[in-house]
Amino acid sequence: MVDSRFVIVFQNSLQKFRHQQFSFLKGQNLNKKNQKMKPLKYFLTLCVALSGMKASAQIYSYNELARTFSQSGTTGSARFQAIGGSHTALAADLTSISSNPAGLGFYKRSELGFSLGLNSLNSTAQYIDGSTDDSKLNVNLPNFGIVFGGNGSYNNQSGDWRGAFGVSYNRQASLHNNFSYQGTNNRSSFVDYVAEQATLAGYTGAQLDGPDHWNSQSQQALTTEGLFYQAYLINPTKVNANGVGLPPYARYDVNSPVRQTGSYSSKGAISNWTFGYGTSYKDKFYLGGSLGLARMRFDSKNSIQEVYTTGKNVRGMTYNETLVTDGSGLNISLGIIYKPTNSLRVGAAYTSPTWYSEIKETFNQNVTPDVIGIPSTDNNGRPVTITSVSKVESAPNEFTYQLRTPSKASVGIAYFFGKSGFISADVESVGYAGMQVSSEELSASADANFKSKYNGRIKSNYQNAMNVKLGGEYRTGTLNFRAGVAQYGDPYKSSYDGINRSQLVLSGGIGVRNETFYFDAAVTHSTVNGAYTPYVIQRSTSDYTSAKLNNSNTNLILSVGVFF
Repeated sequence: MVDSRFVIVFQNSLQKFRHQQFSFLKGQNLNKKNQKMKPLKYFLTLCVALSGMKASAQIYSYNELARTFSQSGTTGSARFQAIGGSHTALAADLTSISSNPAGLGFYKRSELGFSLGLNSLNSTAQYIDGSTDDSKLNVNLPNFGIVFGGNGSYNNQSGDWRGAFGVSYNRQASLHNNFSYQGTNNRSSFVDYVAEQATLAGYTGAQLDGPDHWNSQSQQALTTEGLFYQAYLINPTKVNANGVGLPPYARYDVNSPVRQTGSYSSKGAISNWTFGYGTSYKDKFYLGGSLGLARMRFDSKNSIQEVYTTGKNVRGMTYNETLVTDGSGLNISLGIIYKPTNSLRVGAAYTSPTWYSEIKETFNQNVTPDVIGIPSTDNNGRPVTITSVSKVESAPNEFTYQLRTPSKASVGIAYFFGKSGFISADVESVGYAGMQVSSEELSASADANFKSKYNGRIKSNYQNAMNVKLGGEYRTGTLNFRAGVAQYGDPYKSSYDGINRSQLVLSGGIGVRNETFYFDAAVTHSTVNGAYTPYVIQRSTSDYTSAKLNNSNTNLILSVGVFF
């Protein structure tokens, strides 16, 4: 019977078939139904596609996505970023609205301001015998807002109390990333990973040709295994009495060294619209609270190209996948500041987890094989050679889930040297171990399995991190000089992969400030190590490897504002 996957080139015309096994196995034709992928099936497909990815801030599985969407760093105005983000005990800055709303109680007049940022990301990836450098530049809007202070009717100006209301936008984290890697792999290929997944699942050729893995009407795959099967890149090596292909699966040219070139890129941000109110009592004790409306957008693309250097049937293949994610959520912040003397301030702040009520993602993948010649048979059982196979695409799939990010708590102290400047220090705890995912889209039992699997991984892989920030400002007339340093703790347990992902952020800046306006500039620079594993071969840890990553991030921030 016809090996039905193959695209046969005969007498200068293409005839497309779909197969179930190697050319030396007998196949069978199946009837397919047009079937839309259900949420659970999509969830399982995405898990397979992402299960081999382990890196510092990329797409992995849902526990890793939770970490990606929970990250935060030095944010806010240029003034506060220049001093390393150590602003828990400071006040009267637009950043106070979201970081410690008690700082709004210091406002005695109104303020309007905004910031503009330029981010430069550079990465180096070492993979097997190759090293690759990449860079990415983007412009962003880190912060803007307005505070209504003074003696307006919107404030509480009764006796010893004074208050102010503020609205701000803050870019909490950038999700931009970019790196590539290359090397010659003598042990495995990405196709081996997919073949192993099909083998472990026990799929037959008939199943991979069936409606759970292939939509015959749209000619689109519904699973990763179905995608590579229809592209003739994985094949069953056994056959039953009825001529149906059976696992294990393998690829052509399995002994050929593989020249691998991969790339990853992402863009997006986590942002927060915050509405806050702060009040002071006798200019000694300050209280504040705010409501944050969070927004997250994340677009990523992963690609891997393989060339089989001694291939006789297949030259190689190119695989691409994209994930588009967006969601919205809520959080609250509470804070206090106490000023025992005019020179000393102490403060504390708490930011609740962000509860994302719905994160929606759309996943796509495709593979393009580069065929030399695949032996097959035509309708009459005569031998033919396949020399061209078209790109195979998956059906666009959507999935929604819920996420609870970590809570954050900080304490800080600031000491002022009269009008000459100040120094400030913060200690912040971030509860990464408390992240949670769930999905209301799944059935009760499937959701229970979803939570058990990924929340279990969160508890196993993550720990609460401690961040330490230190900064200061020196004033000379209207000109201010600032510097800071911040150490961000590693959210991963040491048992995860042994890589230290803590970050050291150095910062500095300058500003001009008088009674009517201000202009501030700041530069921050950080480096972080990570790893990226394109796929995992379960049969042997020596059959796959990771790209070691070193990322450096430099930000230029400019802030301008007026007082009124």
